[in-house]
Amino acid sequence: MASTDLIPAAAQAASPQPPATPPSRSLLSQLLVLSAIVALLGYVVVQGQVLWREWGALNAELTHSRETVVIGYYNININPSYAQKPSDWFHHDGESTLLWAGWKHGEGHRWFRVERGDIDRKLISHPIGRDVIQAIDRPVVEVGGGTIWGRIPSNANVVGHEVGGIPSAYPVLVLDKVQ
Repeated sequence: MASTDLIPAAAQAASPQPPATPPSRSLLSQLLVLSAIVALLGYVVVQGQVLWREWGALNAELTHSRETVVIGYYNININPSYAQKPSDWFHHDGESTLLWAGWKHGEGHRWFRVERGDIDRKLISHPIGRDVIQAIDRPVVEVGGGTIWGRIPSNANVVGHEVGGIPSAYPVLVLDKVQ
């Protein structure tokens, strides 16, 4: 038997009901929820655009990195001298010709010395200095592919050369670094 069966019908009708929420309060909470949703969507749209631009920039940087990376070679970079070359950067000294080779701290100007007449001044635009172009001290040799070869992008330019019947490929980016 339910508890409402014991109460007469007239008493059930007169029992107090919880007060109804005023319509203005219900409308106000709905407007607050709606404005919060709109603000959240606005934030998501703005941040989404920022993230999209950042993703595009990172993708472009990654593509550039893949196209310009020198894979598998250690310490191949130019070592430029920022010293001001002397006005007599090319001059004769007795039976020798001196060509400016840069500046070294503690030593001063350094010179290449060659026999007089070995270098035609008209063929030189300017000196580049000693040790500006670094050698590849630890060359990487892989025959028939390999780990490093697999990391070279498929669209990377290479120069092919055959030595003793063995074909070789040199990435142009490596050759540019060591000139």
